[in-house]
Amino acid sequence: PETKKAIAGSIKPTFGEQTNRLASQVRISMFEHWALKDHWTLKDHSQVEIMLIWHIATEYCHLSPRSGNGSSPDRYVAVTLSRYCAYLLAFVPLLLPYHEADIKELIDTVTKEIAKDLPSSGAPSERYQKMKELGDNPPTVFRKGVKLGKQLEDDMPDEAQRWKAMADFWAKTIIYIAPSHITAKEHMRQLENGGEFLTHIWALLSHDGILNLVRDDNEVAKPAQAQPTQETV
Repeated sequence: PETKKAIAGSIKPTFGEQTNRLASQVRISMFEHWALKDHWTLKDHSQVEIMLIWHIATEYCHLSPRSGNGSSPDRYVAVTLSRYCAYLLAFVPLLLPYHEADIKELIDTVTKEIAKDLPSSGAPSERYQKMKELGDNPPTVFRKGVKLGKQLEDDMPDEAQRWKAMADFWAKTIIYIAPSHITAKEHMRQLENGGEFLTHIWALLSHDGILNLVRDDNEVAKPAQAQPTQETV
């Protein structure tokens, strides 16, 4: 319920308004996030890389003893949506408006980076300590995610503020990746079997006339297979 509430809260202001308002809100949250001193994690990165960097950062903060043992609603939302996006990238890439081959290549690369930096899983406290000791070089996607996690902790020592920022980021991310006319056929196939969670968000946005978002040139994007039936946002 908390996860659905967070997503609905991000979508609700767009209903009855011009549809480009959604793209504007998400872009502000994802590409100019107020929580950070700088935007190094977003500059010149594809959307898939950004999602993986933030996923690693979210897991880092989740493992951190500075986050305590409690489970706030915002923490639950952030971790749940972060892991769901990682699941989509790894197992259901056809639902995302990005090249499947590029996603697979990046996932394989990050998996190797993790295996190199964390050769043994160990207890959560051990994994956290190993990540905390990692430097910035080489500047891999995994290490950038760890760096972002450290920065989030340092910039926002207040736990509630930190998890609220991450929950907001992931709620907007999930609605940013959902609308795409080039994934429509795959979403319709999913609906025949009940649908992925992302599919239901896609359907909700489609009913509001949001069929596609204008995306940055540096994002990994599939070539269009068909023209949208309505004007692209």
